[in-house]
Amino acid sequence: MAEGAQGTPDSILPFVEPAYNTVANKGSFQNFMWPELYTIGTSSSATALNTSLSLAYAPAYSQNDSVVTIKLKPWKWSNGSALTNADLMFFLDLLKFEKNEFADYVPGDIPDLISSMNTVGSNTVVLHLTKSVNPIWFTDDQLDELVPMPQQSWDKTSSAGPVGNYAATASGAAAVLSYLSAQSKDTSTYATNPLWKVVDGPFELTSFNTTGAASFKVNPSYSGPKVTYKVFKEVPYTSSASEFSSLLAGNEIQVGYVPANDLSTLARVKGAGYTIVPTPYWEINFLSLNYVNPQVENIFKQLYIRQALQHLMDQQAVVKSLLLGTGGYPDYGPVPPEPANPYKGSAESASTYPYSIKDARALLTSHGWKIPAAGPAVCTRPGTGSNQCGAGISSGTTLTFSLAYTTGSSYLPGEMEDFKSSAASAGIVLNLSSAPFDSIIAESGSPHATGPDIANWGAGFSWDFGEPYPTGGSIFASGHFLSYPVPAELRTLVAATHTASGSQADAAMQAYSNYVAKQALVIFQPVTYNINAVSSQLKGVYFPSTGILFPQTWSYK
Repeated sequence: MAEGAQGTPDSILPFVEPAYNTVANKGSFQNFMWPELYTIGTSSSATALNTSLSLAYAPAYSQNDSVVTIKLKPWKWSNGSALTNADLMFFLDLLKFEKNEFADYVPGDIPDLISSMNTVGSNTVVLHLTKSVNPIWFTDDQLDELVPMPQQSWDKTSSAGPVGNYAATASGAAAVLSYLSAQSKDTSTYATNPLWKVVDGPFELTSFNTTGAASFKVNPSYSGPKVTYKVFKEVPYTSSASEFSSLLAGNEIQVGYVPANDLSTLARVKGAGYTIVPTPYWEINFLSLNYVNPQVENIFKQLYIRQALQHLMDQQAVVKSLLLGTGGYPDYGPVPPEPANPYKGSAESASTYPYSIKDARALLTSHGWKIPAAGPAVCTRPGTGSNQCGAGISSGTTLTFSLAYTTGSSYLPGEMEDFKSSAASAGIVLNLSSAPFDSIIAESGSPHATGPDIANWGAGFSWDFGEPYPTGGSIFASGHFLSYPVPAELRTLVAATHTASGSQADAAMQAYSNYVAKQALVIFQPVTYNINAVSSQLKGVYFPSTGILFPQTWSYK
């Protein structure tokens, strides 16, 4: 299988740290060895619980949805040990004491929601929550973040030290996570370190290098559906063009993708023995703004500035000209625009901030900016009045920003050049640069004063990476990947999506959707279809909209 040119795996530890929170790590690497407690997504539904791949039976909710009982299936680890509640508690204990080191932690969610937890026998964990929850949200977006890890092998603080029950205390959990994290950063030992040999997923890693090339063998002790082949490999490419050349050659990969600028050549792909499978991923795509850089933070905190930037993103033109009308679709808010769903609010539309240089200029001039014939606009009316530049913006400030975008995309350079041109017409100067995906995502994941003013990883950012209930808590209400001070109103709206049920749940989601879309907290841009190419040698291949892959269900002829 071809890896995406925009990102390759670079972290093996399934207790994912913020800087490594990518689909390449979670959805098509770690998940093959250590599946999440609950797998969401089937061949027919992006949001259905996949009962055959989940490690536990469907959770039971009681006491007005404030108590959750999880019963593990009788699965095995690759070393022959049974999967027990100690393995789930190991992860939960690390999360309890080291929650700020977990990429998907959102204040108020797990583990904060858990008032107490206890085990029953060897296969059951009972969570007592601080309040009633929406069971759909809690299962899809909270429980599926949990990854049972082999406590009998990993609960240690050094390679030579004994296994204990260290994670059950705060100091012990810190020491265990520090050890595991250090081991995970040594990518040269991924295929040889005994830690990573104990798996309960369908595959065991046999080779790995820093380019992202990974080879797996089938785990003979895997308790899930029988895998019908012996070896699975992931092949990295430095660009989508090189991947496409390999695809057409037909001798290296059985699963690949067609880059956006090659959509007109699908007949050649079919002629090479592939079936075309277009997939709208359950994701959104945006440029993030650096709200912590003292040079620009006060500018980005002005709603009218963000509105102007959104007005300058010509999404429909990008889809038509750069994606040939078939390679993607506009995204105007925080709820995935495709597949069709009941969660999107009415503000998620082109009419909220339509492409308009005229509107962008009007916003700036009406707030005290003078736009010269060439070069950046200059603040001439400082102050906090309705017709002034805004708090913290001094006279003479100019609208000049650095914008870093990821390399490896066929269409993104053209999109960014168009954005730069439109922005220049409105008095906003964008100084473009590009860097590998991992560099961009690291800087965006931990914004700092020296990072780019605007960051664009460009490959599509799936909100919360594969969780199908799109509340956005792990993005817009968490501070992960975004650096703005989260408004209290946004926290309230997100919290409502976690507790509302029935028709109220859809209404709560729509209210959250409308708020984020209108506030333009980020600059939304087009989402691309993943145009997958599948060899005729493979059967049963499907691509869940969540982006989490299940190659153990594929069969090879």
